[in-house]
Amino acid sequence: DGIRTKTIEEVLSRRPLAFDKREGDSNDVGCICKKTKCLKKYCICFSAGINCDKDKCRCTDCGNGGDDSENEEDTTNNNNIDPTQAINQNQNEMIQPFADLIELKCVDSEPPLMIEDPPLPLLDVVTLIEE
Repeated sequence: DGIRTKTIEEVLSRRPLAFDKREGDSNDVGCICKKTKCLKKYCICFSAGINCDKDKCRCTDCGNGGDDSENEEDTTNNNNIDPTQAINQNQNEMIQPFADLIELKCVDSEPPLMIEDPPLPLLDVVTLIEE
């Protein structure tokens, strides 16, 4: 406990605001997401509820308002979308091409067989085997 306290005091002597909570929606550092498209809690911008900033963030293939060239059209039209809505929208876009196949399979398949007789208790099964 003494080592921890000493370390905290050393850090505070160098940076007095080191352990203070951040205020508002500011993000001083920016994210460095590569595979998540800034749409998961891993992204510090997404978890703070703000769009990625093209000057601060170094993310690739951003889906959270970043400056990626192929996503510029999408982000300009969807700046007011909540990041969780963006995730749901992306999931729906991925599922949509397969929706027709799923519906066809459900329509063409037969309904499941209904078991009319209730299952036998375990003791009755054992008695049947012995007989």
